Amino acid sequence: MTRFRPPFLARYSAASASRSSASGCSAPWERVRPTDAVMLHRLAEEVCAAHGGQALLKDIALELEAKSAIVTGNADMLRVLLRNLVDNALRYTPPGGRVTVV
Repeated sequence: MTRFRPPFLARYSAASASRSSASGCSAPWERVRPTDAVMLHRLAEEVCAAHGGQALLKDIALELEAKSAIVTGNADMLRVLLRNLVDNALRYTPPGGRVTVV
């Protein structure tokens, strides 16, 4: 199976190949190889629970309507992604607003 690599990553890879081989470093996407079946709805539950206090302080209704979803990916990276999305939503929603995670 051939992996798709967006053109900008190919350019980054080619430009950094000489630097990374000299320094022994690998590209960021090559260091995060392990992927598993990740229950995305569980990650969403964790992230919403962790941000509940922030939502209460701003008087924002934080709702979770996630259906069961299993994806292939890196659970830690997906957790960071969801955390950033929810954090930004809470940060830029005015008091009394609503944030729904679907």
